[in-house]
Amino acid sequence: MKFLIVSDMFSLESWLIDGNEPEIMPAVYELYKFLGNHSEHTFDAVIAHPSVNKVVEFPNGSKVYIHKLKAPFYYIRKFISLPFLKRKAKILLKKNLDYTHVYGMTIYANVARELGVEYNLKSVGRLFGSLIWDVLKKGKWLKSKTRFHYQLREIKTPCELTICTEDGTEFNKAINKYSPRSKVHLLYNGVNQKLKEKLTSIPVIKIIDGYNEIKFCYIARLTYWKRQDLALDIIAKLKANGLKVSLDIYGRGEEELRIRNRIIKLNLSDEVSIKGSISHAQVPSVLSEYQVAMFLYDASNLGNAMWEAALSGRLILTRDTGKTTNIFNKKNAIIMSDENTDKVVSDILELVNHNFTLAQESRRIVHSLLPNWHDRLEEEMRLISCMNLYE
Repeated sequence: MKFLIVSDMFSLESWLIDGNEPEIMPAVYELYKFLGNHSEHTFDAVIAHPSVNKVVEFPNGSKVYIHKLKAPFYYIRKFISLPFLKRKAKILLKKNLDYTHVYGMTIYANVARELGVEYNLKSVGRLFGSLIWDVLKKGKWLKSKTRFHYQLREIKTPCELTICTEDGTEFNKAINKYSPRSKVHLLYNGVNQKLKEKLTSIPVIKIIDGYNEIKFCYIARLTYWKRQDLALDIIAKLKANGLKVSLDIYGRGEEELRIRNRIIKLNLSDEVSIKGSISHAQVPSVLSEYQVAMFLYDASNLGNAMWEAALSGRLILTRDTGKTTNIFNKKNAIIMSDENTDKVVSDILELVNHNFTLAQESRRIVHSLLPNWHDRLEEEMRLISCMNLYE
């Protein structure tokens, strides 16, 4: 198969432009590496960037075409990149007659569908989780037609095949509501095998020593639905109960100023630090410094950061949202119902200075659940190659 991929840069500048390992979006990074070194599949990709024109070539001849697109603001650039990259993709389609599939990531899934119809090619939409179902079931129609406009388009007029990361946000319910005959598959992300081995070599947490500092971490983008505010409330209440606690928050995002102001309001300047982003190479050493990893998202908590924390043997503190409790429950994690921080603080206090097997059990479950990236992507190729059988 030969794919024409229409995609965002996804913060992969450090890799595609500078040759360094990217900090985020391992799914895109692993897909390009997989296809770019495959003996049977190849790809070309078109991507927009505000300041760079460049072609990145892979061992099997696959190419990523980075096209310079100047725009004053990020969201304006995103908006105008849709027709811009569609034109760039058409140039490649007219030059090359051997493409078999058009593959659009996130908002570019709509572009893939349109190109597939125009050039009689199979179209594949690739989403990396989505909040659209959470928005729709809460009746936030204005938000669905503004901030989530492109995701709404994707579920109303989907590609012939849609593949979405299984992160517990229940995207399949959204797409089935509007397009019940569409083909959608939810797949867990893979895990880098070397990273998996490093994480599982870290000693598992079996006790929280209340006589010493209890170290919490929160690794997530600083955005409204990742709910770092709940983590701050928990730390404040544990401090009020006489425990010596600390919380390091890793990530960047639009909520950083709001989080910093809340840290000051709760008098947590000595206990809480915002550390910025980390690369995947840093994950094992960072996680090994903590006893508890927190994930308190609104829509769901399943994803690479959580998998990695569980594999490292950290005690998982999470929230009952989306499909989170399909994997994590009271036998392998501390579970917070809704926003009940008082109850979760009580649960933590009960564990202090007592042996437990929660972290050991969550490591075992996640280890058996997740494939390595090669096997995960081979499964995706199998699903795509079977598209003709769906008709």
